[in-house]
Parts: sequence; structure tokens; C-alpha cells
Amino acid sequence: MFNIYLILYILLHLGYSGTIKANTFFKAFQINSVIEVTTLKLNTEYQIKFDFDFASSHDPSTDYFKIEVQGFKSMKYGSSSEQFTNPSANGLQYLQFNVDTNYLVTPFIIFQATTGASIVEHTCKAYSFVGSTDDIIDLSDIKTFTIIGGKITIDSISLSNRIFNQKQFYIFKLIFENSLSEGKTQSLTFTKPSSLKADPIIECSGNPSISIKCSYDESKELITIIKLDTTKIQTISLKLTNPLDPIKSVVFDNFKTQIDNVQVDSNVNSLTVTGFNDGILTDLIVDSGSYKVGQSGVFIKYTFTNLNEIFTDSNIELTLPNDIEWDTSSKSCSLNFASVTECKYEQSIISNKIITVTITTSTSIPSGTSLILIINSIKTPYTFKPVTGFSFKIIKDSIEYDKMIDFGSLTMTQQSGITLTTFSRSVDENGAQSTYTFETKFDTFQPKGTRITFTLLGYLLNKVDKVEFSNLIPYTSTNLQVIQSAYTITIEFTEDINSNQNYVTKIFNIVNSDIIGTITAETIKDIFKISNTNQGSSVTIPSAIPNEITISSMDYEKKQLGVVDTYKFSIILFNQPPAGSTIVVTMPEKFSAEKTDCLTAVDNVSGFSVDSCLVNNQEIKIKVKNDVSQKNIQFRLNSLIRNPKSDSTNYYFKIRTQRDTSIIDQSKISDSLLQFKLNCIPTPSLFCKECDNLSNCLSCYTDISITTNIYLLNSKCISACGQKYYSDSTNNCKSCPDTCLECTSNILCQSCIDDTIYEIKNGKCVKKCTEKQFDFNGICTNCNENCNTCIDQSTKCTSCGVTNNLLYQNKCVSQCPTGIFQIGFSCIACTSPCKTCDTGPNVCLTCVTNYYYKKTSLSCVSDCGNRYYKDGIECTQCSDPCNNCSSSTICIDCLTGYYFFNNSCISSIPNGYYLSGTFLSKCSDICGNCISETECTSCPTNKYLLSKQCIDKCPDKYYSQNFVCYPCDTTCLQCSSNIVCTQCPDNQQHLTGKCYQNCPNKYYSQDQQCLQCQSSCATCIDGLECKTCPISSPYMSNNLCVSTCLINYYIKEFVCIKCKNECTTCDEKGCLTCIENYKYLDQTCVTSCPSGYQDLNNIGKCEKVTVSEEQLISNLQENKYIPVPFTIVSLIMILSVVVAKMQKSETFIPGSAVGLLGLIIIGSWAVLIILQLDYIFEKIEVYLLLSAIGVHIILNLINLCIIKHSTKGDIAFNQWYTARKSNSCAYIFLNVLSILSFSMTRFYFSRYFGFRFLKCKLSDVENMVGMNIINGLCAFFCCIPALVASVLLAYRDQIREQLFISSIDSFIVTIIFAICLICETQKEEDFFEEKNYASATHSLQVIPDFFQSQRSKKRFSFEDSINDQKLNQKNEQYQEPSIPKIDESIEYKDSSSYKQPYQQIVQKNSKMIFKQEIQNPKKEIFNRSQEEMIIQIHSNDVSEPLSIGESQREIQDMKQKQIYEQQQQQQQQQQLQQQKILEEQLKIELEKAQQLQRQLEEQNQIQEQKRIEEQLRQEELKKLELEKLEELKKIEEEIKQQELERIRREKQLEEQQKQYELLILKQQEAQRLEKLKEEERRIADLKKIEEQQQDEQLRQEEENRRIQEEQKKIQDELELKKKEDEIKQLLEEQRLQELKEQEILQSKLNNVILVDQDDDDVGWNIEDEENHEYGNDQKYQKQLQKEIIQDENNDVEDDWDVPTSGFVSIQPISQLKKEKQIEEPQNPFKGDIQKNPAQSDSFKQSRDDLDDDEDWALNQLSPSEFNNLNQRYNNEDNQHSVTQVERSQMFSTTDKNFTSLAKRPTQPEPYTISDNESINQYEQFSINKYNQVPKTQNQKLNKRMQLQRQKIKKRGKNNISINDIQF
Repeated sequence: MFNIYLILYILLHLGYSGTIKANTFFKAFQINSVIEVTTLKLNTEYQIKFDFDFASSHDPSTDYFKIEVQGFKSMKYGSSSEQFTNPSANGLQYLQFNVDTNYLVTPFIIFQATTGASIVEHTCKAYSFVGSTDDIIDLSDIKTFTIIGGKITIDSISLSNRIFNQKQFYIFKLIFENSLSEGKTQSLTFTKPSSLKADPIIECSGNPSISIKCSYDESKELITIIKLDTTKIQTISLKLTNPLDPIKSVVFDNFKTQIDNVQVDSNVNSLTVTGFNDGILTDLIVDSGSYKVGQSGVFIKYTFTNLNEIFTDSNIELTLPNDIEWDTSSKSCSLNFASVTECKYEQSIISNKIITVTITTSTSIPSGTSLILIINSIKTPYTFKPVTGFSFKIIKDSIEYDKMIDFGSLTMTQQSGITLTTFSRSVDENGAQSTYTFETKFDTFQPKGTRITFTLLGYLLNKVDKVEFSNLIPYTSTNLQVIQSAYTITIEFTEDINSNQNYVTKIFNIVNSDIIGTITAETIKDIFKISNTNQGSSVTIPSAIPNEITISSMDYEKKQLGVVDTYKFSIILFNQPPAGSTIVVTMPEKFSAEKTDCLTAVDNVSGFSVDSCLVNNQEIKIKVKNDVSQKNIQFRLNSLIRNPKSDSTNYYFKIRTQRDTSIIDQSKISDSLLQFKLNCIPTPSLFCKECDNLSNCLSCYTDISITTNIYLLNSKCISACGQKYYSDSTNNCKSCPDTCLECTSNILCQSCIDDTIYEIKNGKCVKKCTEKQFDFNGICTNCNENCNTCIDQSTKCTSCGVTNNLLYQNKCVSQCPTGIFQIGFSCIACTSPCKTCDTGPNVCLTCVTNYYYKKTSLSCVSDCGNRYYKDGIECTQCSDPCNNCSSSTICIDCLTGYYFFNNSCISSIPNGYYLSGTFLSKCSDICGNCISETECTSCPTNKYLLSKQCIDKCPDKYYSQNFVCYPCDTTCLQCSSNIVCTQCPDNQQHLTGKCYQNCPNKYYSQDQQCLQCQSSCATCIDGLECKTCPISSPYMSNNLCVSTCLINYYIKEFVCIKCKNECTTCDEKGCLTCIENYKYLDQTCVTSCPSGYQDLNNIGKCEKVTVSEEQLISNLQENKYIPVPFTIVSLIMILSVVVAKMQKSETFIPGSAVGLLGLIIIGSWAVLIILQLDYIFEKIEVYLLLSAIGVHIILNLINLCIIKHSTKGDIAFNQWYTARKSNSCAYIFLNVLSILSFSMTRFYFSRYFGFRFLKCKLSDVENMVGMNIINGLCAFFCCIPALVASVLLAYRDQIREQLFISSIDSFIVTIIFAICLICETQKEEDFFEEKNYASATHSLQVIPDFFQSQRSKKRFSFEDSINDQKLNQKNEQYQEPSIPKIDESIEYKDSSSYKQPYQQIVQKNSKMIFKQEIQNPKKEIFNRSQEEMIIQIHSNDVSEPLSIGESQREIQDMKQKQIYEQQQQQQQQQQLQQQKILEEQLKIELEKAQQLQRQLEEQNQIQEQKRIEEQLRQEELKKLELEKLEELKKIEEEIKQQELERIRREKQLEEQQKQYELLILKQQEAQRLEKLKEEERRIADLKKIEEQQQDEQLRQEEENRRIQEEQKKIQDELELKKKEDEIKQLLEEQRLQELKEQEILQSKLNNVILVDQDDDDVGWNIEDEENHEYGNDQKYQKQLQKEIIQDENNDVEDDWDVPTSGFVSIQPISQLKKEKQIEEPQNPFKGDIQKNPAQSDSFKQSRDDLDDDEDWALNQLSPSEFNNLNQRYNNEDNQHSVTQVERSQMFSTTDKNFTSLAKRPTQPEPYTISDNESINQYEQFSINKYNQVPKTQNQKLNKRMQLQRQKIKKRGKNNISINDIQF
């Protein structure tokens, strides 16, 4: 029952309770913030607001409200609530309130809650309860908050080593955001990296958590750490095992902390550990402190970065190679990062040469530290071979951490030093054999068998036969090697030679040299150079003292003073000077040379040849051109040396020989044979210029600078002629007149013998007047009686008599007036203020009043003045040093330099006083001496003077010297002198007594001291590590400076960086070459090539290949080779040449083969080079091939030049070149190909298959000499190197099948090519002559030789036909040449293939086969249309008219036959005459050409000779002018010198002999005037020469002007010819236009018949032309004149004209139907002339043609006139091809008989020419018959032509116009 009641109660209440409606459902806020927080952090207090409405009503008195929380650490009531009172709470899980419904506001509650320590679920829920029963009234939904955990930061993970599979502690430093301060269990977990290994129970430790435990759950791969404390920063060490295999990195992640298995924090970052390794170092570099072999006391340096940490007491074990020694007596080691506890040495048991060094460290070193380990006291290897076998290990507790086994290489690069000292020799004379003694010391040990070589450059050693080296057995010729050409002496040590010990060395019989030399030494062991003096010091050999020159004689001609003399020396040398040496003649003092360039003065030379001669001061230096051939030599100095002007016994010449500045030999000092002696030895009484055997003077010197004894008197030279003598113009003394004492001539006196009796009047000595007389106009007149003597007047006395004996104002008085004093017998007045005077008016004896007498000056003064004081009436002078005084003992002031002291003057300031103004004052007690009251100059005892003050001691920055303080240098803190610092400021460094801001180069700073760097450094960090390097050793290698990096290093920014171990050489990007057993691949070295790469050439280089190439390589290995078929191609080419020879016997086999093989041979050589590209500069074979190709290219270029030279101006070549366009194209094409191979140019001489464009000709086979030389050079310098290279490649590279086969291929082709080259040069002299390569058949016709001419495309001159009859009449005696019989048919070919020189034509005069191809005709316009045309064919016995129309054929045949029979006889005669004309014409033309050539050559020779003569004349004029200028300059210098000498002598003579001054001046003036006159004469001569030169220059300019006018004239002619060519070009364009019009009219032409006529013997009959139907037409005449003028110019260029093509005569049938009517030939020029009238201006007639025309008769056309006509036909022939029928028509005009084209029966068969056949439709010509022209007409024509020639000659060729020529 109770249960039922309880259930009903519950249901009742449940049904009653409602749901709280929340407006704000438990929102969380930060404290003091209004922003809602959606996620909550651990251990953080938040403010939570709950805003809601109740669903039910509540009783405020009993009901209450309650909020419960879960997961929060604590909660408390907030700041406010509504409708709730009396809050209460337990502080952990809930808050409780009473419900207060008195307020109508919406209820809410705000409270604070603190989140928990883990991310356990955090919730809030609200209830309302009935207070009495605690039943629930309303309840809310549960609010669950989102909680986030904190962060774990992995600060670091460290481990002691990273060696694979090595167990060690991993040290983790972690930072937690939330502490593990709550719960029962706290733990840390993380996932173990898969590559690491861990035990189930892991050894671990923590800080500050010291009791942690660690375990590993293998199934979860999870490491768990428990018992961590609450510290947020934890350090945990776990012992784990490193990865087994190489791995790049290990990642640690997924760290979590938990409380009671609920997460707190997790890591936000992972950490990667890298650097796991096998402990093998890769960057370990070993280096030596010195690279000198055998150097002691150096160090070896190991530079590396440790991979793993080096622990304290770790051992570093080093193994040194057996070539390196360690001085254990002073062993020491150092490590830059840690100190070394122990450095011990162990000897290997296995090998006593292997050294092991063990180094124990005192501190630990972290991994990745750059370390430098240095082992001191090392001796470097005694070899230049690379030293290998270094080993390095770092060991701790038997565990090898870092190591490197068998690594490194040291190669010594520098030789050790040899020091040579203490030199002496037994003999010092130059050229003598001497023993050289010196001491030799070696820096390193020299083992037995070492060879030492001494070098003495420039010394003669071929006499050396013995060397002594200390105590060793002396070396003689058996074990001594002397090489004179190398200046070396070599011996081999028979014992070991110790280092640093002096060995006395003696070398016997060295020939002394005049040069300063050195002795150097070098030792060699086996093939290695060990030591040399470059690393030590060599010894200097002083130059030897000169040897003696023996004087045979010194001869000189004049032996007089002051003259230019000739000296001849004959001497004997001790040493023969080499070429370029100098023979020096030193002149004595006062001797001089006349010129500085004395080459022309040196003659009579014997024993040597002179190169140059120069004078320098007193030395004459003669330079020797070649080595002096003998010791006895002689030479003469002709008119070079000027003797002195004064005599001396100390005039000695000196002679020496020298090389550069070194004296070889020299003469003795004061050699008597070199003494200068006069011919007349002067004495004090005798100074002759010339004398006899009795010392009587014959002549005297005239130069007073030599002697004043210039006058000859009584066979003696005296200085003056003396009294009663005068000197004449020759300085001979002559007697004066009797009364003259001195005179200038025999009639002019200067003084008389007795001046008392005689005097000079008018240059004569006459008697004088008496004493009391005077001269009045030459009459002696008496003076006044009072005068004793007088002058000018009898009363003008000059002295008085006895009575009135005083002279006063020229009068005689008895006594002087008052105030006048008497001096002698004269009266003179005193001067005031003298009262009385004596000896003069101003010489006072007494003074007037107020004046004082001054005795010193004998004067009267009013004031005594300075230095005097008044003593009565006199002035007395003060005594020195008083300046002024008041008495004799009291001074007032002093003289300058004296000081006033106690009324006296003293000369110096006494001690303790100073100068104050003009007085002396006493110094203060603080000074010893002073200069003022406050300025001291010295101090008392024990006091120091500083800044003029006395102090007790000198302050800082001062030093004392003699008790005076002097300042130190500004950089010093303390010093001992002004240059020696003893202490520097803090910011400066001290070095050798000076302070520096920074240590200088080669020094580093340590404790404010500058210490010296290693010798290789420019600057350094410490004593062992360089910072920068000098220029001499610019590269940094292992912190040391070296001049070059080692082979396995590369340079980057002047730093040597070691290559990888597998690299031999490398650069910054990687390896360049690899060591043995490695292959190069993309800048790396691999042991084998990977897939897709192959070492194709077996050279250690992997090259990428495709799949097909790999397959090909595989096939190669099976099939052995891929041949390059150059041999096959060459054989095919040669076979084609053989076939060509069989078909065309004219084929030149060698030339054809060389031309065809040219490109093939280059290709074969190029293939060999391509196959060697990988090591193109490594094999000699490649160099040979490159040299062959290079020489070939050079020969190609030279060959082009030779071809150009050989063909330039060659007539035969030009004919071939212009004959056909194909010829020129082939020539150009093959020349272009010859750039690749010159042999292509041989192809156009080959006549290959008879091709015309391969038939190039030259006038003479000798012109091909240059080409033959090219062939020979190629065979020798190209083919031979290529053959050698092919053989070497085939022999050395047989493994490479491709290269082997290509080498054999190239060898065969090169052999063939070389043979063909040699054969190609073998050409006969008639190589270019035409040969009959085919037999004459019935299709050929024999015609005369002269039809083969060099101008085969030109027609023969019309003059021959016109003058045919006239010549025949006048020269009947000439023998007519035989006419060849005409064959049945004729076939025409190109005559250019059968050209022969004219000489051969004349000599042979024989028959020949003439063939010319019939070319396609070009069409012409005809004025007639639709008329039937015929062509006639003439024969000896048959006339066969061929007609297109059958009905008219017989009529035409009959008519043509009649015409032909009438002309037959005349044609035969004319043919004979024509042949004569041809021969004569050809001879004349050839002679004209030869004469013109000779004239041109002579003119060129004359011009060249004139040019050379003019050049020589100009050079002679220049030379003459220079000589004159030099002479003038010399004269001026001489005048200047003499003037200076004259002035100097003049001063001397003036002081010595003044009485001769006037005479000397007159003589000097006379000499000067004479020299000036001479100078004027010479200047006049020079001006005359200049005028001649100007005249010559004007003449030359006139000659040049004339040459320029001639050149201008020639230039004008060339320009005129150019204009003519332009006119021709315009005509050609018009002709092309006409051809187009002809094509339109071609359809109108039909029924044309061709007549075969002779095309080689055409003439144009001018007389027949007169009878032509157009003959009287003036327009026709002008057209013909125009053509003659035009052709005249063309004819000048032609040597001769021989036609090879004919004309076609085409006539309408209507004209032929007239019976017995022979039509005159139509003028072929008419149509063209009308169209081209402008061509008439181009006429120019040559002077030669006019001259030649004079030889022709009046009734004949001259050759030039006839050629004018013929040239027109020539031009037309160039424009139109000639058919066979045209030729027949032209042959008919010459009356020649030829057979028809085919052999015909008596009755001709009709022959029809189809439209397809080539017909040259030319202007119409009628048949020309000469014998039918009336004789009168012919005479008229000849007369008219004669008048025309005269008119042309009269007017000149430049004044000819069209109207001047009439026909």
C-alpha cells in the first residue's frame, strides 16, 4: 500500500513540475568583459549569466532555486541577481537562492566558475524546489561547455651523437601551458619515430622531475612518462637507439599530457632531428704549413667539422704516412676549440715508419663545430710525389665517433733553400783562369746520389777540370759534367750531405769575366728537384779587374797645339771583345773632338769592324759590330781630335775596351807610348810652331790663346817685336824708321826714340819746342817773361819762375791773397767752417767759434754725434762697446749685440738674468735661467722644464731628456723618446715602439700587441690563420695563403676549396675530372655509368644515349665498325676519270682526280677530328690533323692569290673566260669551292669529259709554277701529318672500331690524294696547245690556218676585200699560198677551242680542220612581208637552189646557176689575194701591238728611272743641306767658343800686360772681322744652294704638273670610253626591243631558202656600194659615216680581226627574176644608224692608225678605215647568232667555192627548210661581184677616200664629226 502511495505521489509531482524557459541559457564571459566566450580554457575563471522565466508559480516563503555544475573546479556567487535572495553555496558544485517574486522583472543569476585542470566535461543545470519537501518545481536543460586544452612547445631535442644504430640519450626540452597539479596520475605520452628503437623500460631522467619513469608500448608505438611534477618547463632525457640505416631525418610529434588519463595539453609543433651519419667525415682537409721538401719544424693542419659531439677525455688518433717525420723531442699539438690534455707519439709495430698521434681533449665539443687541429714539429716529405695514407679517428670509450681512413694527399711544391756565401777567387784579372771558392749550405738533408748543378751565366767554363766539395773526393773530368752552352757544372754527392752545415766549394779554372755575375745552385734526386738558391741565396761574383792593353804605337801627324790632328793607334788586347763591345779612347784634358758622330773619322781599321762611333766629353767610343777577330788591332781617327792650346808633360791618352759598363781591358796609366809631345818642344825662351833641327823657329803660332809669342824675329818667337820694330801681316818683325821708337808700319810712328827731343807729328817723329816755348800752329813761340812754362798763349802760365813763383789763376804772383792757403807753389782758398786748413780746402786745422774739431775726420762739427763726447773744443770717440757715453768710463747705451749692465756694456746675459727692454733683470728663484719674469729656460737641480715652467717630474705622454720634458707621439700613452712608445692607449696596438689604430699588414692584435702573422699572410686573425692574402700568394687554402691551389682544389673568390674525394679537379659547380676507377657524369664522379648513359670512347666519361643508340652500341660490339666510305667514293671518282679519258682522250687524269678528291680529303680529316672531340687537345694525333687542315686553309688562300695573279692579263685565259657564260660560271663556282680545298681550281684545267667549261687555258704553262708549288707544299705539310695521324690513331685506338676504320679510310684517301697532287704538277710545255684529238672525217673541211685567231669571234677587216685587187696588181711577184682543197661538206664548231698564237699561224701556213657549231639564230625585223625569200648555195660544179615552193624551184635553180658560173673565176682569184692580205694585215697588227707595248714599257722605265733619279737627287740635296747646316752650326759654335776664349784670355792679358792691350784688341778685332766675313761668305753659299734647290723644286713641280696633265688626259680618254660603253648598252636595249617586234613579224616570213657560203672571207666592196640603189642617198651616207666612226674606236682595241661567222644575204624573188642583173649588197648599217644617231659622237681616231694609214696608196682603203667598216659587222655578230645558211651567203660574196652541205647529184633534189630550223633573218644583202664594178667608179672612190684621209689628218682626231666623212 505504501508503495502504491509513493508511486502516485511521484507521478503527481512529476505532472505538476514545469520546464524553466531560459531567455539567456548559461552564457560565459571573461571577467570584466561583455563579450561571450564560446570555448573555455583550463584553470580559468569565467563569469556565467543565467536569464530565464519560471514555468510555475513559487512560494517565496518556502521555495528556493538551485544551480549545479559539473567539471568546474569551483564556483561562487556573482555580483547580482533578480527575484532571488540569500544566496548560499558550497563553493564547488552548486549555488542556492530563495525565490523572491515581489519584483516583476525577468529573473536572472550571474555567478563565477573556474574551469578544471583537464578537458573533462563541464556542465550547468538549474532547479526550483518546494522548500518544505525539496520537490522539484521547474528544471532547465543541461548546458555543456566546450573546453580546449593547452599547448606543449617542443623547445629543443639534443643528442650527443648521430651515428647509425648507436644508443644514446635524447634530451627533450618541453614547455607546458598548464601544469599537472591535480588528479591522481599525471603523465606525458608521445609517438616514437619508427626509425628509432626503444626498450620496454626506457632509461630516463628529468629536470626538475627527478623521479620520472618511462616505458614504451610497442603495440601502440607510444612512449609514456609518468610522475612528472607541476613545473611548466621540463627537461627529459630518454635513452634511444639511432636509426639503423642512413636516413635524412627523424620527426618527433604527438606529445600529450594527461591527468587521470584525461588530456590536458598537446604539442603545437613537431621537431625534426637530422644529421644521422656513419661517423665518416667528408670535409676533412689536411694541409701543411710549408710545401718545401724536407723542411723541419713545420706543422700539419687538419681542418674539419665534427659530425658528432666530442666528449671530454675523447681521444683523436692520427696516422701519418711514412714519408712524414715527427720530431718527438719537441712535440706539441693544439686544437682551436678546446685545450689538449695530452699529445703522445706511438710507433707502429708493423711498420716503424708509421706514426700514430693520440690527442686527448679537456672539454667537450658540440657537433657541427669547425675545428682546426695542428701537429707541430713535423718534417715535410723528402719528395715531390703526392704523400697519401692519412687516417683520423675520434674515440671515446672504444667507440669511434668520427673518422676518416686513408684520405688526403700532400704534394710538396717548393724546393728547399741553398745558401752560397763567402766568395773569393785566386786571380782577379779579366780573362785569366781563376779558382772560385765559396761556402755552400743546405736547408735540408741531401742524400747520397743527389746531383748538384752550379750555374754561372755568361762565364767561360770550358777550362774547368776540377771541383772540390769539402771533404769529398775531388771531382775531375771523369765524374764532372760541364756544359758550356748552359753555363752549368754538375757533380754527384758520393756521401750524405747534412743540413745547415757550411761546405767549402772550389771550382778550378773558371775564366774571369768583366761582368758582375752570380753563382746559383740546384740539387736533383732522381727526377725531382730538391733545393735551389731561389729559396736561399746565391753568391755574387764581382766583375774582374781589367787586364792590360799593350800599346804598340800612337802616331799623329801635325804635333802642334790648337790644330785638328789625325791619330793612329796600334794596340795588343789581352781579351778579344765580343760584338757590341766598345773601344774607348780617352783624350787628355784640354783635348777635344771636332764632332760627336765620329763614324766617318774612323778608318784604317784592322782586326775588327766598326758599327758606330760617338764622342762623349773626353771619350771617343767606337762600337764593335762583330766579335773582334784578333788581339792585334789598329785604327785611325782621321781629323777628329783637336790638340790643346797649351803644352804640358802630363798629356797621356788612355785606351780601354768595355762591354756595356764593364771594362774588359785598359791601358796603363801614363803610358809613355800614349804621351802627347810637340814637334818643337817649347822652352821659356823658345816657343816655335815649326822649327828646324837646330831648334830655330821657322814659324810661330798666331793664336794668342796658345802663346803671346806670335811674332817671328831672328828665328825666335817673341811676344812683341819690341822697340824699333813692327809686325807685318804674317807676324814677321820689321824695322821702324830711325827716329821711331815704336811704329805700326815703316811710315807710321807711335813713339819716338827720345821724347825730350822728338815728338810725333803726323805719324812722324819731329824735334820738340823748348821749355819756355809753346806750339803755335806748328811754330815754337816764347812764353811771357813771368812764366816758366805756358800753353796756348804766352800769358797763360802753367808754372812760374823765380821771382813771382806762386801760380794763382794762371798768373804768377809773389804771395797768396788773404783766406787763400799755399800748397807748394799754388794758392788755394779754405772751405768754411775751417778757420785754417792744410793740404786742401776741406782739411781743417782749427775751427771757427761754436764748432768742435774732430781729429778723426779733420773736420769742424757743431755736434759730436753718436759714439763721441765733447772734450773741451774737441770731439773724443767713445771706447767700444759703448754706443754713447758721457765720459771715457761711463756708458749711456751699447752697440748692437751688447747688453747695458752697471754703466758698462757686456757681450752676454749672465746666468740668472733676463733682458727686459734694454736692461737686464734678475730671474725669479723658481728658474735657473729665464727669458722673462714667468718664463724659464732652465731649472734648478732636480726640476724639469715643461712649457717654460719648472716642475717636479714629467707628466704622462711626456718623456725627459736633460731635465727637459718633451711630448710623446700623439699615438703614445707613455714613451721613452720621441720615436719609441712604451705604452699605447686602450684603443691602439703596440708594435716596435709605435702605436697603431690597427695592426699593419702581416700582423695581428693580441693583448694590445701586434704579433707577426705567418709569412704567407697579408693579414691574419691569429698566428696560424690568415685573413687576407698578398698578391704573391693570393689564394686562401685552409686559412693559409698559397700562390696556387692544389690540384684537387678549386678557386672561389680567391679561396681554395677542396674537391670531393672522388674528384681530381673541380670547380664551384662540381667535378671536372675524376680519379681512377671513377667516371664523369654531370659534374659528379660515379663508379659506373647509370642506365641511359655509356662511356662511348673509353675515356671515363658517361654520355647520354638513346635506346636506339644503345642498340647501335650493342651492334657495334658485335659488328665491330661502321665504315665511312671515303675510300669507296674516291675509287668511284677515279673510275669516272678513267672513263672520261677513254671517251675523251683530252681529259687530264691527274687534274681531274685532284679536283674531284679535294672536298673528299677534307671530309676524311674532319671525320677523324669529330671522333676525337672529347679530348681534342689531349692527343698529338689531333694536333697533327688540326695543323694539316690549318695549313690547307692557308694554302687555299695563297692559291686564290696565285690564280688571280696568273690569270690577270692573260690573253688565252680572257678568251676562254669570255667565250661562254658557262666558262665564267664554272670559274667562279670552283674558286668559291677552293676556299675549302684549293684543288678545286685544278678542275677547270682538267678537260674532264671534254667539257668546254673545264678547258681553261693560260698563255704559257710556266704560269702554273705557283700552283705546282702549292701542290708540293700540300703533299708535304698537309698529307704527311695527316698520314702520321691516321697511322697513330689506327695503332693506338684499335679498341674503338669506328675510329680504327675511319683512320684506315683516311690513310688510303690521303695516299691517293698525295699521289694525284704530285702527278698534277707534271704538265708538258704544250699542255695548253690544241691537239687533234679526233680524226678528220667527211664532215670536216680543211681551211687555212689564219682563220684560227685569238679574236675568233671577230670578223676579218673589210679592208682586205676592198684592197684585194689593188694589192694583187702591185705585188704580183709575191708567191701565192696554196689553197686547200675543199671537202664535200663543212661542219661548223666553236673556234674558241682551236685558238693559236699568231706566230704558229705564220710558221705553219698549213691546212687545219676548222669546226664551228651552228648556234640558234636570233630573229630580225624585215621591211618586206609575205615575199618568198631564197638563199643561194654555190659549188664548184653544181648550183642547187633549194626552194620551199615546189613550182618555182627549177626556175630558181637555173637562174642561180647562171649567176654562180659568172662569179666562180673571180672568187678563186680573190681568195688568193685575200690570203695575202690576211698575212700582211696580221703582221702589221702584231708589229703595232708589239711596238705599242715596247713604247709603254720604255715610257714606264723612263718614268721609273726619272723617279729614282729625282729621289736620289732629293736625297743628295737634303744630305748636302744637312752637311752645310752642320758645318754652319759648327762654325757658329767655333766662333762662340773662340769668342769666349778670347774674352777669358783678354782678361788675363789685361792683368798681366796692360801695355799690350791696344795691340791685342786690334788683332782680335781683325780676326773676328775676318771670321765674320768668312761666315757671311758661307751663308751666301748656303743661300745660293737654297736658291738652286728652289729652282730644282720649281722644275720638279713643272715636271709633276706635266705628268699630271698626261695622267688627266689618259683619265679623260678612259671616261670617254666609259661613255661609249654606256652608248653600246643603250643600243643593246634598243636591239632587244627590236627583237620583240621581230617576233610579231615572224609569222609573215615563209618560203625561205638558205645558201651555204664561206663565213671566213667576207669583204665589203665600197665601189659596189657606190652603185647601190641607195648610194646617192645622203641619209645613207650619214649612217655609214656613223658606223665607221663608231668602229674606229673598237678597232684600236683589237690586235687583228679574223671573222669566224658570216653574213646572210636574203633577197626577195622579185629582184632575182631580173635576167643578168646582179644586185649590189644592201648597206647593213642603214637601219641601225637611223635608230641610233647618237652614236656618231663616240668617234675617236687613234694617232697610231693615222700614222699607219700613210703607208697605203691613195687609191686604197687604209687598215684603220677598213677596220672601221669591219667593226660594225663584229658588233652585229655579237648580237646575232649565225646559221649555216648565213655563212653560205657570206661565202658567196668572196667568190669562194665550197661544196654543198651534202653530196648531191647533178640535178639537185629539193631541200626545204622547216619552220623549226634556226634561221637568222638578217637585213637583206644582194650578191656582191667585184669584177662588174666599173673601173671609173673605183677610181672615183679611191680619190674620194684619199681626200677624206687628208681632211682627217688636217683636223685631228678630236675634231672629227659625222659630216667630215663622205662615201
